[in-house]
Amino acid sequence: MCGILAVISKRQISSLDFINLLKNIQHRGQDSCGIAYIKNNRIHTYKKDGMVDKLDNVDNYVASSIYLGHTRYTTSGERTGSNTNTSLGIHPIFSTFKEEQYAFIFNGNIPFINPEFNRDTEFIKNFIESREHFDFRTVLLEFIRQVPRAFNIVFLYKQKLYAIRDSYGTRPFKFLKTKDDSKIYLSSEDFFLENESWMNFDIPEGSLTIIDRDLDIITIPTIQNKPVKETAHCVFEHIYFMNEKSMNDGFLVKDSRVKMGFLLANTSGDIYNFQGDSYIVSSIPQTATTSAEIYAKTLELRYNQFIQKNKNVNRTFIITDSGERTNYSREKYIIDGDKIKNKNIILVDDSIVRGTTLKTLVKILKQYTPKSIHIRVTSPPITNTCNLGIDIPTKEELIYNSYDSEEKLKDYLNVDSLKYLHVESLKEIFGNKGMCMGCINGDYNKNKDLEW
Repeated sequence: MCGILAVISKRQISSLDFINLLKNIQHRGQDSCGIAYIKNNRIHTYKKDGMVDKLDNVDNYVASSIYLGHTRYTTSGERTGSNTNTSLGIHPIFSTFKEEQYAFIFNGNIPFINPEFNRDTEFIKNFIESREHFDFRTVLLEFIRQVPRAFNIVFLYKQKLYAIRDSYGTRPFKFLKTKDDSKIYLSSEDFFLENESWMNFDIPEGSLTIIDRDLDIITIPTIQNKPVKETAHCVFEHIYFMNEKSMNDGFLVKDSRVKMGFLLANTSGDIYNFQGDSYIVSSIPQTATTSAEIYAKTLELRYNQFIQKNKNVNRTFIITDSGERTNYSREKYIIDGDKIKNKNIILVDDSIVRGTTLKTLVKILKQYTPKSIHIRVTSPPITNTCNLGIDIPTKEELIYNSYDSEEKLKDYLNVDSLKYLHVESLKEIFGNKGMCMGCINGDYNKNKDLEW
């Protein structure tokens, strides 16, 4: 799971303006970042470890009509320290095909690649360059047919953008054209571009989209590389990753989180257990905030956001080093302790994965002597690994697999009660829309090759 952004324009755009847009998808990856652009008819890349603001001084602010941008969330390969133009760790990746330069950005994870490849980008690069006897378009179509999932990739080649999406549509991928018909964007999310676009749609699953300098568009569907005619959009994007203002394959993410909060309130039995002014609801910010507000409203309980996120601390789930994750957890939140003394507090969280942050938070809250602490979770338990772009490599690190009931996990966290949203409630939200819930129920949409 990373953030990708590309633009092709009839007019030149400053690198600073593009980088400022790229900052809007920083929540999708914070290990490293980079951009590619055309200058003097050649592709240049600029890469840095860490956050996007480190790109602000790129070549004293160049101007180009085509950019690729990437925020990296590491799921394979080294995390930092490879910010050279030739690195296969930090995107965009730069190489040549038939002696012509190309660059690409990638979001997803490709399972079961040949062990000779240390990371997905190495596999992609080899796939392309080993087929130089074909034209570039043919190679990309063959890639879609041969590789089931999970990938969104944008290539810059011969002054054109080439965008491919896997046949299951695992990760969100948006196409946006501006109201003045001067620019086309390809992006993981659309919330920061929606106001300036008149054309906004999801790039079709299993397709190749080609855009030239005149903004002419060709979309080519491929033979669907999946055993059944269904999509497998990642449900964890709605639960945690995406900005709530984004649309994802027909769903406004905020609407999904509203429904999660409503169903959690109505299926938990809390209407009979939590009554009176002594109960205070707060989210564990910030993904769960909308759900927590709806949960409190449904139960007619007081909502008070007594936990604030420390803006100087990054998202802890996507920190890949366990020791660093623990340290960040201690600093992540600012508590208004006066509001919870002698109160019954209900904390609404989006998910419990490793449990590191939540256990640390509970310990801190107890210093302010609340009467009781109750945890409510707007997703079912995360019990299975994901090799499709979420950094959950082993079942052992999933806390629910060690404490495999709400009661056991409640005792481990040292809280008074804990309840999850039912998986049937989650299915009710999305109806017949094909969603991948493999991390929850082990069902990877009937593709047996993806069950691990």
